[in-house]
Amino acid sequence: MMKSVLALSASLLFSLPVFPQSPAYRVSGAHEHENLKLFLLVPESHSSAARRYLPLKEAVEQKKAVVHETKNVNNLSIENLSDEEVYVQGGDILKGGEQDRVLVTDLILPPKSGRIPIAAFCVEQGRWSPRGNESPKQFMPPLAVVASKETKLAVAAESQQASVWESVKGAIAGLSAGLSAKKQKPIAVAAPESMSSYMLSIENTELMRSVEEYMKPLAKIIDSHPASTGYAFAINNVLSGAEVYSSPALFRQMWPKMLRASATEAIARYNREKKPAINAAAVLTDLSAAHGGAASEQAPNARTKILKRDSARMLLVESSDQSRPGGWVHRSYIAK
Repeated sequence: MMKSVLALSASLLFSLPVFPQSPAYRVSGAHEHENLKLFLLVPESHSSAARRYLPLKEAVEQKKAVVHETKNVNNLSIENLSDEEVYVQGGDILKGGEQDRVLVTDLILPPKSGRIPIAAFCVEQGRWSPRGNESPKQFMPPLAVVASKETKLAVAAESQQASVWESVKGAIAGLSAGLSAKKQKPIAVAAPESMSSYMLSIENTELMRSVEEYMKPLAKIIDSHPASTGYAFAINNVLSGAEVYSSPALFRQMWPKMLRASATEAIARYNREKKPAINAAAVLTDLSAAHGGAASEQAPNARTKILKRDSARMLLVESSDQSRPGGWVHRSYIAK
């Protein structure tokens, strides 16, 4: 097994105003463990008036929000019961209901929102009944996000249930292959109680132990960079994506779940050959270029606008809070 490395480069500033609204970041990294390489992103400037949101995971855990089963595979309803504003992130995996789902889009839920529809895809083909002691009417807190760029693209770009099922099937197979290569013994991550469940697969005990091997050296890297608002990550020295938030506070709330997803994806690609080393300049060139992709917009509710920019190498999905002019909340970059 390769030795864990935490190498901190000199802080670099890359300002890449080639495309409209292209960001400028100081970059810390690479921070590396085995085949996963992280670059923390510190904005050159950001609004000091960024709003505070309660992430959906914490809101459900605190019984301040509920995600309801509707018996419609591709449409759930979500409700904010509290006086706080709740942030929902696309890619969150919901366990329970009649079958596990993944949420398609980011969403800002206003206080006492009432039930609001939200698009979803099934990530568990076949089941349509309660499982064990899980509620058939509601979902558990989203403890994980999609950890496969193929599935991310199927959800965010293709928007076809058949494509999502096919990508989930490939993701489960990839996790089994990567984990087997890492542990040097055959391991199947699919759960006997639901072989097609993506969520149960990423809860495989052996897989979770291996994910912790990445978490232990990498989880605290943000402590030395309190102004960071996101990160980019490369697997086998190939850029896989980036997640950037409007404030350091929101980034820290999302960081453990996002890092766990990146580690899970790294394990799925563990048996792939490494490419030549990637550096911060190359990462930011790709992120900047994503802002020049073909644009499309949608508004999943009155508070939320989703802007997608689709370029040859990257899909950028940006969510904004429409109650704040220019108030973007989250940018997700997905490499193709």
